[in-house]
Amino acid sequence: MSVKEHNNLPQVSHEAYAEGYDDQIRLDTYKEQINQVLKVKPSSVLEVGIGNKSVYRKIKKREIKIIGCDYARDLEPDVIGNVIALPFKDNSFDTVLCAEVLEHLPFEKGMEGLRELKRVAKRYIVLTLPQLSLDDRFFRRVKSKPFTFNGQHYWELGSGKCSLKGSKKIFETEKLKLLDCF
Repeated sequence: MSVKEHNNLPQVSHEAYAEGYDDQIRLDTYKEQINQVLKVKPSSVLEVGIGNKSVYRKIKKREIKIIGCDYARDLEPDVIGNVIALPFKDNSFDTVLCAEVLEHLPFEKGMEGLRELKRVAKRYIVLTLPQLSLDDRFFRRVKSKPFTFNGQHYWELGSGKCSLKGSKKIFETEKLKLLDCF
């Protein structure tokens, strides 16, 4: 999987979503994202970072108004835009879904993206971020190596840039109420 830059923003290429991308773990996360969105009964949804459109299609089948926004034209989103400067008015969508996107930006840019999600969300943000596994954290502690850019992720929950405790503090600082964690 490669990462390319557009206007100084890294982008995962469409080749990343080729056959084999949707393994069982990923399908389970899609199901949870969909459940979290449906739980809040939105009349409109913005999905930022559409990937292979699996979640987008499932939500659309529920006859919920959904707009897919992505910076990568080759993914054919409804709207071209990036998470740090979304081309929508304030409070445009009942719910904003942003799954596995912010970690593809340097941490500070990811936080700008979080503020943009908040700006365009009327009621809820469904946000997913990768978390270092216990094995990864143990290995890094033993080796004393900090999390480093791996070609895709600049940071992950549980890494030095964003501890699990620190992420909750970020939500407080940004005046976001955490309703669920999965």
